[in-house]
Amino acid sequence: MPLFALPDPQDLADIIADRLDVLCDQPLSAETRAQVIDNSIAPMALVIRAGEMVCAAGVLEQRVFVDLIGTLAAQAGNLDMVERT
Repeated sequence: MPLFALPDPQDLADIIADRLDVLCDQPLSAETRAQVIDNSIAPMALVIRAGEMVCAAGVLEQRVFVDLIGTLAAQAGNLDMVERT
């Protein structure tokens, strides 16, 4: 049983757009927004594929994956565009 739910890759553009709304303190220009979404789709698709692989492997693999993602998120915690909640 997977420890987490993975989004449908076909929904990535909408998911990324939603995350931008949460993460950005100020509105982005239409061009910048489109560029960020476009630049993020392939890496996010790879993350989803990696998540599928670890979910198929087992619970320990899932925990390692989630821990690594958490570590990366913690390292990125000081980004200027991220609003702390």
